Amino acid sequence: MRVIEIDLDIHKRIEFERREFEESANTVLRRILGLEDVPQPEPLVVRNNADGWHRKGVSLPSGTLLRMSYNERRHEGQIVGN
Repeated sequence: MRVIEIDLDIHKRIEFERREFEESANTVLRRILGLEDVPQPEPLVVRNNADGWHRKGVSLPSGTLLRMSYNERRHEGQIVGN
């Protein structure tokens, strides 16, 4: 992900063009620029046990939201109990 600075008029236009609240600014800009939309993968659901996820001394409680970027792609997930 790259960060770019935009002025207030550009920000207002992006917000005006949104079709739904959850739509990202990137999706809006791709549509305005006539670029093909990149499909977003379904979030990864990690299941371990009802208490959350535990591995090598790291514990994440059930309900923890996960987010990472890898090869310029964003991935999201959530820890859920069985």
